[in-house]
Amino acid sequence: MKEDGLASNSIVGLTEDDHQNLWITTQHGISIFNLNTRLFTHFFMEDGLQSNVFNYYAIVKLRNGNIVCGSDNGIEVIDGDNQLEAKKPKPVVITGLSILNQKINHGIATDGRQIYKGELSKTKQLNLSHKDKMLELSYSNLEYLSTKLINYQYKIDELHDEWIDLGNKNRISFHNLKPDDYTLKIKSIIANRNLESEETVLYIKIKPPFSTSPWLYVIIVLAVVSIAFVLYFYDNQINQKSKNEIES
Repeated sequence: MKEDGLASNSIVGLTEDDHQNLWITTQHGISIFNLNTRLFTHFFMEDGLQSNVFNYYAIVKLRNGNIVCGSDNGIEVIDGDNQLEAKKPKPVVITGLSILNQKINHGIATDGRQIYKGELSKTKQLNLSHKDKMLELSYSNLEYLSTKLINYQYKIDELHDEWIDLGNKNRISFHNLKPDDYTLKIKSIIANRNLESEETVLYIKIKPPFSTSPWLYVIIVLAVVSIAFVLYFYDNQINQKSKNEIES
């Protein structure tokens, strides 16, 4: 069944090759089940097949080890010793963002702040405030597979040394992140292929409150210097006036 790792519940053909693999044709691709590892590998049109839809009972292993399958787009002849190369899963795509349980639409927060520019799925940076105490992201790798077969991992470079396993959850929350710059990385792992996607990187910038901003200290220093200069100038004027009165 698909829940157990098959590409589709519609099985139309089955044969075994010379390497203890079961080749299972379906109406959505080919599944190869290794009898030793108990793992599935799937192949679809994007992996090089002519079609994803195969005919009933139209699969056979030839004496030379080749696997021949009949699809709705012709005959597939696959070298059983050099199987199709499975491609890496697609990179994770950020599909949703909520701040303080408020969904962010088109990058604009409820108070009018711009959190990100353009499409969320393509954005590289989130611009947050220290007031944004709770952040939730949802994501997907957009693979046509059972969600039970897709696991996710993440890490924040500034906080974690190792990847953290998320299982097959498609959302993650962060609470009370301190004002700073963070680099969030997420990747997907398809267990039955033993393959990992490329890392999706999202930069998160959280601005500190103005009272702790370096600019506040600059303003204070400038104000102190300005006041000192005014007092010095005023005191110098008084002394000069007193000196002139004495001389006269």
